[in-house]
Amino acid sequence: MLNTHMLTPTRVRVRVRVTHTRTPIHTHSHTHTHTHTNTCIHAYTLTHTHTHKRTRTHTNAHKYQALDWLKEWACSRQFGLGSRLPFDDTQMIESLSDSTLYMAFYTICHLLPGASTLTPSSSPGAMQQARAVTDDEWDFIFLGRALPAAGSAGRSGVFQEELLEQMRREFAYWYPVDLRVSGRDLIQNHLLFFLYVHAAMLPRQLWPRAIRTNGHVVINNAKMSKSTGNFLTLRQAIQEYSADGMRFALAQAGDSNEDANFEHDVANAAILKLSTELQLIEKLLPLLSDDSHELRAGPADEDLLDRLFCNDISRCVAGAAAAHEAHQFRDALIWSFDLLQQCRDRYRSLTSSKKQHKMLLRLYITTQTLLLAPFCPHYCEHVWAQLGKTDSIMRAKWPRVASEDPVLSRISHYLDKTLSDVRVLHEKTRQNTKRAAAVSRLIIFVARDYSDWQAATLTVLADAASCGTQFDKDFKKSLLTHAQLTPFTLHNPLAKRGLLPFAQFKIDELKVRGLEAVEQSLPFDEALVIRACHTSLHADMALESLEVLPWPPSDELTALLPAVAKLAAPTPGRPACVFF
Repeated sequence: MLNTHMLTPTRVRVRVRVTHTRTPIHTHSHTHTHTHTNTCIHAYTLTHTHTHKRTRTHTNAHKYQALDWLKEWACSRQFGLGSRLPFDDTQMIESLSDSTLYMAFYTICHLLPGASTLTPSSSPGAMQQARAVTDDEWDFIFLGRALPAAGSAGRSGVFQEELLEQMRREFAYWYPVDLRVSGRDLIQNHLLFFLYVHAAMLPRQLWPRAIRTNGHVVINNAKMSKSTGNFLTLRQAIQEYSADGMRFALAQAGDSNEDANFEHDVANAAILKLSTELQLIEKLLPLLSDDSHELRAGPADEDLLDRLFCNDISRCVAGAAAAHEAHQFRDALIWSFDLLQQCRDRYRSLTSSKKQHKMLLRLYITTQTLLLAPFCPHYCEHVWAQLGKTDSIMRAKWPRVASEDPVLSRISHYLDKTLSDVRVLHEKTRQNTKRAAAVSRLIIFVARDYSDWQAATLTVLADAASCGTQFDKDFKKSLLTHAQLTPFTLHNPLAKRGLLPFAQFKIDELKVRGLEAVEQSLPFDEALVIRACHTSLHADMALESLEVLPWPPSDELTALLPAVAKLAAPTPGRPACVFF
């Protein structure tokens, strides 16, 4: 039989390893009042060892505290509900060991005759039949051991062999548990024994693969309390905010292991966001028909702005998928709605002087609807039908898009930063000019290469990063006397003055962007990218002229515009601008 007497806690050591969980197949949830799924404990790797040493973890004090109290835990009791020890019927298995393997029974209990709801009051016959099953038959179902011959002592005769084999197949299909969802307050007791009992009683391949804990829901950063009026039932919340508004707000409530903060303002804002988006979609849908000429048709891979928008959609799909895999649902919602919508708004802004592409707008609406469906199924079901889909969106698959192009993604980031800097400079120039209307001309200078001392600094930083060097204060001071840099710092005052600030800027970028931050050149043509936005910049800032010129400027231009001489030299990826 399943050896319940093996459950002495000191017989199993648990080693915890933090990893990302897979998409769950078999998920078991432990229900708590006012709970919200927040964070993963991630995957546990359990090592079954027969040792009487005190169980310890190998990572941090929190894991040690979760395990060390077990030496005080009694392994049996003399009263209460539960299973009696097979070798001493005066003793009962202690409650935690006796109650943390029930999900294995869940996989087959629906197959018991008359067990639509398996409780003593509703199906007393089914319960009696379950109790009559022999240990050998349970071992066949749960451990895959040989089934005793019919009529032998190991067969109860309660179930036919076909039913026992069906139970075995059902258990083998669902186990192991891919994800266990429970309350964070049960980490040190129920969930710990959940791991121990599985490790003690089942083979390694059937051990749980991941656990996810949740905290409690608080409202507007305050604990729920009926006495203070800070209380909201699910029914009240749905009536006030709708089911989708609630789901949207709860997804934004947080993914850490702290309590999730449900905010009324966020729920109200969710309704407004969804309503506004729906109105826009309903305006666009008639324009997507073949008969409409309000939007462009034809190939969508020739225009740079079209390619950028298509790649942005692919990037958001990949980001949402990665966030779902990591169970970071707030991030998944941000990728699925906010960031994707920002990409749409930028595309609309940059193509304001020409028609947007019909196919890309349909792709955007379809993709957003599919990404948002896990959060707002009712809203998405409605949009799905508006798109002409005859089947439910619940039957639709995750959106299939082209792979993200890293160069196009870098161009998108470059455009966001550059256009933002240009607009800020335009507004500042207007405020500092007596006649704001006179600020109507713009020159953008782009640099193809770094200066010699900047290029040498990048080489030093790239070599240091490849070797795993720590960019601490000592390293930064050493740059002034570095053999590759002293030829510049000794004879070039600009290099001596600008080396450390430039190096610090690139070190900060290196931490965020990786080695691409110290590349000597860009994988795209800055001037070509800016010129693709030429018309949009003209319209946004009411410009009379806009030029994109290489750096350094000509002597004639410097003489004509003294402000050019005052410009900080641009570098690849950081153009310099002057308004006049």
